[in-house]
Amino acid sequence: MATRENQGLFIAVILLVLISVVLTVATFFGFSGMREAQDQLSEKTESLATAQKLSDAYAAQASILKAMVGVSGVTVDEIPGLKGQLVTAGNQELVNEMNTIEESYNADMGKAIAADGTDPTYRGLADALIIGMKQGHNNLAIERNLVKQAELTMETEVAKKDKQLAERDAQLESARQDLVEKQQQLDLTRSELTSQLQSAETRYKQALVAQGDLEGKLKKAVTDHAAGIEALTEVKIRNESRIAELTATETDIADGAVIIVKPSLKKVIINLGWDDNLQARQSFAVYDKNTNVFRSGYAKAMLEVTSILEAHLAEATITSQSEIDPILTDDHIVTLTWDPGYSVPIAIVGRIDLDGDGESDLERLISTIEQNGGSVVAYHDDEGKVTGKIDENTRLFVVGNDAIGRGRAGYNTLEGQRQRFQTRVISVREFLEQSGVRSEGEVKRIRQFESNPPTDFVPRQPGTRFDAGDAFGSGSKDGSGSKDGSGSKEGSGSKDGSGSKEGSGSR
Repeated sequence: MATRENQGLFIAVILLVLISVVLTVATFFGFSGMREAQDQLSEKTESLATAQKLSDAYAAQASILKAMVGVSGVTVDEIPGLKGQLVTAGNQELVNEMNTIEESYNADMGKAIAADGTDPTYRGLADALIIGMKQGHNNLAIERNLVKQAELTMETEVAKKDKQLAERDAQLESARQDLVEKQQQLDLTRSELTSQLQSAETRYKQALVAQGDLEGKLKKAVTDHAAGIEALTEVKIRNESRIAELTATETDIADGAVIIVKPSLKKVIINLGWDDNLQARQSFAVYDKNTNVFRSGYAKAMLEVTSILEAHLAEATITSQSEIDPILTDDHIVTLTWDPGYSVPIAIVGRIDLDGDGESDLERLISTIEQNGGSVVAYHDDEGKVTGKIDENTRLFVVGNDAIGRGRAGYNTLEGQRQRFQTRVISVREFLEQSGVRSEGEVKRIRQFESNPPTDFVPRQPGTRFDAGDAFGSGSKDGSGSKDGSGSKEGSGSKDGSGSKEGSGSR
């Protein structure tokens, strides 16, 4: 009985061991399958993230290309941010491809886009090209109209000469009729008839001579007219060439540079001196050393030469400067009224009122230009009287306020001369700014405030004088910078050896 109980217990133990083994194997395979499923899930998640980054990269690339093409909704300013998204995606191949495309885009934009506000996209290039073609077409139409007008003028002259020839022919025919009538007078004696015949022949010969003279004059008139058209064509070609020369260049040439700055003394040292024919009280505008286009209103400071130190050194006072952009070493200095060894020819038109007091400041402006090395070659007064004239060497056409009354006639005369030689037009304020001369503020006269006097108006007290640095104050140039030939370089002191910046008398 005990043996059977032991056998049952033994069998139960064996069954429990088998069940434990089966459960252990089942558990092992269950955990193994779960781990494999988790690995597959991680792999799929990484693949999905990689695919998402690639999708974002392609979307950023597409947006960059849209901006370059000029598609609405994406601007060129967004390209740097889109490039950052492209780099974040981590696809170096797309980044390299986009860099190559951007290099080509920048090269295209650099060759085709001027500093005129053109949209820097390929659609913008197409629009600019269309506008340029339209302008060219308009210019061609204008030239054709001019040619047609010249042809009509020539046809008119030819018709006039034809009419004169017809009148001469009629006179000749009348002379012949007179001869026939004389021959038909049988009651006249032979001597009278012969005399009359000789008279008719004489008149006939004179008519032939007159006809020959008329034909010669007509041929000469046609020749002179053709020569005049050819001369006008040559002038037109020269003017077009000069216009192209003046408008094709966006940059200007600096007159010198700042080499030492003394901010505490408000003074600088410049690289010009007596060998450059520089004179005291010459004014200059200061531009940043990295600037190559000198536009009025963009100067950082104004200088006035106080003393000539050496052949190529001078000290200048800072008359005004930007508070946020101080003068630095190697900054450019520029003026319109002076070239080394050359007096810049300038014309002045309109009403010149520098301080807004209603009185003419023409003489003051002329004095300022001459003080700064320029030469006023033409101007008119309020009565319309013109002094001097404009020619191909005149560099600037300085325009003040609109001329009124009889002064308009003088303005029109000089304007006609300017159009003939295509002289550069510049306003008084712009001229003073580019020349480095400080313009005066508007003068308020006491009579302007009699009806409504301002509370902050303080009359000038006796003894007050002009600021010593005033461009229009009293003072004279010292002898060290005189133009008597001793300190001047004829030609060698100019930027092109001819005494002017371009040789043609214009910038």
